[in-house]
Amino acid sequence: DSSQAVAVVDWVRQARFGIGNASFPLSKLGAIESSTPSVMTAPVLPTWYSHASSTQRHSVDQFVTDHASRENLILFGARDGMIHAIRNDPTDLTKPSNGEEAWGFIPAKVAIKMLANMTTGTVTAYPDGSPTLADVRLSDGEMHTVALVADGNGGNTIAALDVTETINSSGTVVGPDPLWHKTPGGRSAGSAFSKPVVARLKIDDQERFAAIIGTGVSPVNNNYGRAIFAVDIATGRLMWRFLARCSLTSDIALYETDDEAEFGSPEIDGFHDRLVFADKCGYVYKLDPSFDFDTGSRWSRREGWLDSTTTGIIDTGGTDKVGRNIMAFFSTQALSVANGGLGEQRPIAGTIGIRPDSTTRVVMFFGTGGIESFDPSKRNQFYALYSDTGEVRSILEGSCTAGACEKFYGGVVVTPEQVLTTRSTDPLVGTGTCDNGSSVIAGLRLNDDTNGDFVTDFSIAMNSAIVAPLFATAGAIYTSTLSGQVVRVGEPRATHAGDDSAAGVGQGTSSDGGGTGGEPATGAIRVVGWNHVY
Repeated sequence: DSSQAVAVVDWVRQARFGIGNASFPLSKLGAIESSTPSVMTAPVLPTWYSHASSTQRHSVDQFVTDHASRENLILFGARDGMIHAIRNDPTDLTKPSNGEEAWGFIPAKVAIKMLANMTTGTVTAYPDGSPTLADVRLSDGEMHTVALVADGNGGNTIAALDVTETINSSGTVVGPDPLWHKTPGGRSAGSAFSKPVVARLKIDDQERFAAIIGTGVSPVNNNYGRAIFAVDIATGRLMWRFLARCSLTSDIALYETDDEAEFGSPEIDGFHDRLVFADKCGYVYKLDPSFDFDTGSRWSRREGWLDSTTTGIIDTGGTDKVGRNIMAFFSTQALSVANGGLGEQRPIAGTIGIRPDSTTRVVMFFGTGGIESFDPSKRNQFYALYSDTGEVRSILEGSCTAGACEKFYGGVVVTPEQVLTTRSTDPLVGTGTCDNGSSVIAGLRLNDDTNGDFVTDFSIAMNSAIVAPLFATAGAIYTSTLSGQVVRVGEPRATHAGDDSAAGVGQGTSSDGGGTGGEPATGAIRVVGWNHVY
């Protein structure tokens, strides 16, 4: 009723997080747990631009022109229940609005639970995923910028927002516009940890944009979090769904390929050909996402389930909702010890790296063991897998010392020359000592040696475990450790925020007079701007 509504709004907007003493007052901003921020800038030409029709290119050109002065916003989710958008101009570090919140948005399925959360005093629903930003064409035929935000620790839903122009030319907040909410798997959804992706698909010779979404491991049921949905980006209408053998543990990855051994003879034409993801039992799945069960023949029109028997080569031993065998592309259990594998199930977590090697065949890079709940005494491996046939190209063995084995957390970053990953040993628990574990940041060559083995370019040991993803930009990689350190490996192309020496010139200025670009940074990371809202 109206009185409850007023009470909930007041509760949401009050300072209710943090320590709450004289030195550290309570904060309105909730904890940021797993939501890696995403930066929304002015739009640029998409990777598929050169393959698009003249009409499509014209609409992209108009979109880029119309929003060339769009304000930079940092998007992230927090435990206060909101998706926050923070103003940030890296070309003017002294700008007064840097660090200010432009807007906050509460997803509908978070808002639904706020009365119960207020009543119990326990926050259970909040957007905690890392936002995915994509420029897409909606049903009006025009280009828009869409943000997809999963709940992460805070629930099992994914929210889609149109964030094309949330602040008008006079500075007034006019958005975002909500598009849809989805719970992949319904009552059988897990926690929405997997980062959503946006696919540009060719279906019946027409351009279509779809969001590919899933959830993940559930705290209440090991059999939840297995469904992967493809939905229309504009409406959220279901296009297809797939059921993995076990809970989804990796992010979802898309790519194009023209490898000769691939089914369907795909081409490099600006449309995504393949979709890959992995689960808690060590199965990797590869699908052709270019289908809509309303128009395709390889579907049950009533259910919309992807025919898993045509997309895999390994029987997982499970069945989907319509009784068909669930087939996978790779299995850690099926790769026997005799063939250099583990011969056992292992979770595959984080981002799957994808890039052609010197053979020009597409290779997938991923490791095992990278979730905290997995037994730290089990050995793990890192793989390079040819994506056309499933052939294992290279295997890197994680080390084990005194019963503690390395895990491959956070996925990988792939460059034209290297594959970057982390090997972490979990902290000891229940020993009475403060142990942060340990880790190694490893740089592996993209190409294998003459024996088919990985070649290590560098290994940097850390005295704390790394369970976060790696982030790469401007020639350097960054991550954070369990002990609270932010780590940089390599030298960025430019010293100051807003600079980029890739083209030989600076792209901005900074408050201390720097800004020409070209010289590597030698000191600590500079803070561009921050704000803590009390």
